[in-house]
Amino acid sequence: MQRANSSSGFYARQRLKTYDALTTSRANFSSNFYARQRQKTYDAFTTPRANSSSGFYARQRQKTYDALTTSRANSSSGFYARQRQKTYDALTTPKANSSSGFYARQRLKTYDALTTPRAKSSSGFYARQRQKTYDALTTPRANSSSGVYARQRLKTYDAFTTPRANFSSGLYARQRQKTYEALTTPRANSSSGFYARQRQKTYDALTTPRANSSFGFYASQRQKTYDALTTPRANFSSDFYARQ
Repeated sequence: MQRANSSSGFYARQRLKTYDALTTSRANFSSNFYARQRQKTYDAFTTPRANSSSGFYARQRQKTYDALTTSRANSSSGFYARQRQKTYDALTTPKANSSSGFYARQRLKTYDALTTPRAKSSSGFYARQRQKTYDALTTPRANSSSGVYARQRLKTYDAFTTPRANFSSGLYARQRQKTYEALTTPRANSSSGFYARQRQKTYDALTTPRANSSFGFYASQRQKTYDALTTPRANFSSDFYARQ
């Protein structure tokens, strides 16, 4: 999309992360957690560290490893072998060993939904949403009992980790997050379609190369208009500023 070439780089980075999550190994996340975990798993199979004090766990992992690397795993259905590998990863990573087996299974299903061809559906929107859900389940802050709360915290996390969102006012960050969602999700097509379209046009004008014209004054005016529509300053009693 053209919006990926925005001046903020946020869209480009997000799309790259999604692309990495769907097409490459889990080690290419910005978080080195997966890379370290996979290294530990590799060490457990190839070095004496596999003989840990928990001999049972080491033996179980050895059996799983054997099942994946012997001729039985090399069946004509490579998909089955890969699925077993995914199951193994879900069971042997620390976060999967929670008291709630259901949560571990759910996370595995979410992971499968992102890494199997079903994630590459014609609707890119659903793929992105599933990516956010996957992030919400696999990041440390998401292990709450309430899945709804985890999703909400992910939205807040996004609002605070994007470049423009590191303000001391949490309200301001949340409002900007809502505006971001309104512009990038189908919810932008609200019953007030006109307002949504206008905001989309303003947003496009700011994030596409056309906004970076040499005529800086016009760009700054458009920035003021954008701020007036998307920040609390638009809620002043003076509608003139919002209209401008």
